[in-house]
Amino acid sequence: MHPREFLSQFPLTYKELADRLGVTVYAIDNWMGKRANPSRQTQRQLADFAERLKENAQLRKSVLSTETEE
Repeated sequence: MHPREFLSQFPLTYKELADRLGVTVYAIDNWMGKRANPSRQTQRQLADFAERLKENAQLRKSVLSTETEE
């Protein structure tokens, strides 16, 4: 799964996605701007992460939560 496809399904910021993948924001920006392609390993990581988010409502809620707890 390409990061572009992932972000169209799950609205994360570039920084949030970069933190989850263990890459820099610049890598995400390059992939989104078609200046570079993610490795197959990264694409597999994204596909696996997307599948986990689809299957696990609690994980999806914690990852996609934009509300700040006080």
